[in-house]
Amino acid sequence: HYWDPKSPRLFEKKDIEKNNNLKVIGDITCDVNGSIPTTSRSSTIIDPYYYVDRITMQEINQHDQALAVMAVDNLPSELPKDSSKEFGDGILKEVLPYILEKDDGRIKRATIAENGYFLPSYKYLTNYINTK
Repeated sequence: HYWDPKSPRLFEKKDIEKNNNLKVIGDITCDVNGSIPTTSRSSTIIDPYYYVDRITMQEINQHDQALAVMAVDNLPSELPKDSSKEFGDGILKEVLPYILEKDDGRIKRATIAENGYFLPSYKYLTNYINTK
């Protein structure tokens, strides 16, 4: 976390006191007491929101006038986690059985090189590699 106090805030506490239309703030900087004045602590993936009073900026239980704050400091790593799981599940279902058992042709068609050489369908890539 890093925020230089000499840097401007994105807004001030007074800007949200009477703005009841604003219900949720998602702070991807997660700089506690930094550029987003409602961020008093980081939240977690398991418990991503906490609620603050619009006037006191103190953390409170949820109610209609509370402002929800999402400040998950490791949120950027969640997309790769989800996509990695989905990719892994796809490999287990669509690729691994054909490597371990009998290939129906999909592995052979997807193989670009073998023993350090391009297979015939991909020999055209040799010129590209040699120019780089």
